[in-house]
Amino acid sequence: MRQNFTRLAVISLLSLFLTACGFHLRQNLDFPTQLNTLYISSATPYGKFESYLKSILNTANINIVDEAQDSNYTLRIDMHQLTQTVASISLDTETRSYTLVYQVRYSLLHQGVTVLPSQSISISQAYITNSSQLSYTNDSELKATIAGLQHAAAEQIIDRLSSQDVKDILNKHSK
Repeated sequence: MRQNFTRLAVISLLSLFLTACGFHLRQNLDFPTQLNTLYISSATPYGKFESYLKSILNTANINIVDEAQDSNYTLRIDMHQLTQTVASISLDTETRSYTLVYQVRYSLLHQGVTVLPSQSISISQAYITNSSQLSYTNDSELKATIAGLQHAAAEQIIDRLSSQDVKDILNKHSK
């Protein structure tokens, strides 16, 4: 009896932790069939943002190819960048609050012709540190925050590509 109670308590706590951290199962994505094979063009094709984007697409059964000629459609990442602004400084000038903004601009091409004009995504998050400068190499919390911004931007691109608006654009273009 006690063992069953302990097992139930552990499962309940794990469930609580998962929901508290924002974990949720992703819904099935309904991608347009025209995008079943996709080439991703980017200045940093092996960067963290691109890797996460490719990972999400792969889980949605989208075939990512290494050469543009192997796909009718190209997702072109025109720009992605992280910017920071000082939001506030404490009285002792040690604790600083920054606003981190991750921006992505992308477009979708069909055999070199733009079918989805340049789209922009901007994700922001506050970040507080005790240092007078952000250290992108030593601060693991900052790295995790940046990764979270990149993941959110990639997921927004995926959501937009699987939207009805994009399906309608692709259907009109293929006629």
